[in-house]
Amino acid sequence: MSLNAADLLPADGRVPQRFLRQASPAAPRITIGVGDVHVWWFRPQDQSARSRSPGGGGRSPAGRKPLEILGAYLGRSLAEQDIDRTCEHCGHPHHGRPRLRGDELSFNISHIEGRVVMAVARTPVGIGLEPISAGRLVLESASTIFTDEELSHFPGRAALDVHTAAWAWCAKEAMVKATGYGLVVDPRDVLAPLQVPANTWHPARFIDGRRLWLTPAGLPGHCVCAVAVSGESPQLLTVRAWPPPERA
Repeated sequence: MSLNAADLLPADGRVPQRFLRQASPAAPRITIGVGDVHVWWFRPQDQSARSRSPGGGGRSPAGRKPLEILGAYLGRSLAEQDIDRTCEHCGHPHHGRPRLRGDELSFNISHIEGRVVMAVARTPVGIGLEPISAGRLVLESASTIFTDEELSHFPGRAALDVHTAAWAWCAKEAMVKATGYGLVVDPRDVLAPLQVPANTWHPARFIDGRRLWLTPAGLPGHCVCAVAVSGESPQLLTVRAWPPPERA
């Protein structure tokens, strides 16, 4: 005896409610104000799951998470082709500050072992991340990173010096990335404040004259993170784990 779909339905032809699958409501788009900066952190993907970083640059521990995050702001799926990494200074197609094609949304990524951070803003943004212990390595190469004036603030290489050195390196990294120059700039030419209180945007002047704003981003664990933004003084910094509960 064979049955068809009509034999399984009641006489009125309606599908019983228990057979109807409830569609999950789509998560709302993430919105970001002109003066806001969002920082997302997440665990790196396994080596086998890594994909090319957005816009090129080889395999990245971030995988496709950055495209997923950016897509949450735009309300659509993104592909690597949606990212432009043309250098705004020399025109090279691959080593410029990454940005979305045809959109004012700016983003930047940094990572250490066990963690990836991504900053999103509507003005050029850069981010730097290091474990606090990396400050020891920074101090070992201090003469190639800091000016004599900056070096005077590291007299004893104590624990405080290590933390400050790690922060200063992150701040310099964030600044050169926000301007699109990257690490081709001599770090001794990038003067970053050695201390910035939490929840404070500190002004800093880049070597090309533009004004930047720096702030620490508080993350769990023994690491330091610096965010730099170009343009007007930012208003609000939000730091969250990805995915947020509403998208988990």
